[in-house]
Amino acid sequence: MYTRIAELAKTENGKQVLWLAVILLSMNLLWRSVRYLLNFPLFGDEAFVANNFMLRDFWGLTEGLEHYQIVPLGYLWGTWLVSQVAGHSELALRFLSYLAGFASVFLFAQLAYKLQPIKTGILSLAIFCASYYPVRHAAEVKPYSLDLLVSLFLTLAAWNFFINPNKRNFAWWASACALGAWASYPSIFISAGTCFTLILYALIRKRADLLRPVMVAGLITALSFTLMYMTVGQAQRAVGEDILLNLELWSSTFPPWSEPAKFGSWFIHVHLGKMFAYPNGGDNGGSILTFTLFCLGAWLLCRQSAVKALILLSPFPLMFIAASLHAYPYGGSARVAQHVAPAICLLAGTGLAALLRLRPNRAMERRGLVVVAAFIVFILAGLVRDIVKPYKELADADNRRVLQDLSAAAAPGEHWIVFGDWGGSASDRAVPDFNHWAGSAARLRYYLLRLAPRSLSWAPDPDRVEKPHGRLLLMAYQHPVVSFPQPAFEDYVDALSKTFNVLPPVAYPFREGMEKLAIYELVPKPSL
Repeated sequence: MYTRIAELAKTENGKQVLWLAVILLSMNLLWRSVRYLLNFPLFGDEAFVANNFMLRDFWGLTEGLEHYQIVPLGYLWGTWLVSQVAGHSELALRFLSYLAGFASVFLFAQLAYKLQPIKTGILSLAIFCASYYPVRHAAEVKPYSLDLLVSLFLTLAAWNFFINPNKRNFAWWASACALGAWASYPSIFISAGTCFTLILYALIRKRADLLRPVMVAGLITALSFTLMYMTVGQAQRAVGEDILLNLELWSSTFPPWSEPAKFGSWFIHVHLGKMFAYPNGGDNGGSILTFTLFCLGAWLLCRQSAVKALILLSPFPLMFIAASLHAYPYGGSARVAQHVAPAICLLAGTGLAALLRLRPNRAMERRGLVVVAAFIVFILAGLVRDIVKPYKELADADNRRVLQDLSAAAAPGEHWIVFGDWGGSASDRAVPDFNHWAGSAARLRYYLLRLAPRSLSWAPDPDRVEKPHGRLLLMAYQHPVVSFPQPAFEDYVDALSKTFNVLPPVAYPFREGMEKLAIYELVPKPSL
């Protein structure tokens, strides 16, 4: 690869292409880094995962997770280790995702360089670098950025082995297949897809020298994934399966075999929606242009190199089978399909190059430069948007701000009581079960666990609340969707008033939605 880059640098055309690559890579890395360092407040989906690092130890992460989450063990252990060194701040918990996203940019550039003509590769790189979702998920406490990295590594390793099937390349590929199952659940679609493709190629071309190692890699993949599922995945699925299967994000992506007439609308929903949102897109046909370019690119690449095309396309039929079995969503969003982002960007780039009629062995045509410049504008627009709005929802920023202010003002020995529980000791009383209050309650839980001056009490029995050495605060959180149990709360306050004087509340309404946090100070009554 480096030899080819050096050769390119000797020609004027090659220098131009290299400069375009450097600009795209630099702009994308700047965008990623700025978004990460802006330190967005956690939103609900992130908090679902983040709370596990606050509440579990190293081995506890191998069991069914808090908030019904399904997260690969490699991501859990990697982020847990970071948290032991750097704490549980947003930056610390997002560091592994950021690192994976940073590395993914270079791996994608290498993959495009190996699989495509140089100008087509620049267009594919431009699409990838201008894409919102890979940047967003690289600054979240979620495993999707690792899905992307593992997918790129697996595809690169498989291709390197295919073009040069020596022992070293086999070791890299087989190791990636074995470890990928532990770092990324959807990596199985990439590992199995490349194995099936190369087995088919070896059988057609009667390449016994290729067939044997590929079958060994397939066996390693199957054994590693099975071991992972039996030791970790099965426990997570048992906890979260009922929730996920009824979640619209998942259920809407399952092929409607029981209602064949709905296949047309289903096809549009999954293929013209956010799974193909590169560089951006949306539901209800919002990604039709990218999908069209993807189909054109797939058709053209099949005519040029069936192996390349099948390696990139092979995850899709396996995802369809998994969705038919209700085992994994087929699209529906970009986040659960980051593992196919490389294939989508590469094939869309192939289609775009054909549409622009770019010629080989010449400087990038003006129309190509205009398109690359447009993608650079996309990057700048995303960068500016993140700076102007450094949060997903305004309520997320309010939640963090309120609890940071309360924490900063906390006196020594202060203790907080929260009127709510997580299915624990208070579940037999009239106390809200926050497990049913969605992501905003999980987000509140994260900041309470992180910022409380000492350990929290979740709705303890009023008769057992001890007089603290410092202030005692009662917190009542009102959720925008679930009705607040006002009568139960009044009964709880009445019970506390036998021992404490309950001062009038200070309310902290959020600027967006209907969320509110009310704070009551409890002052011990004089002893008789």
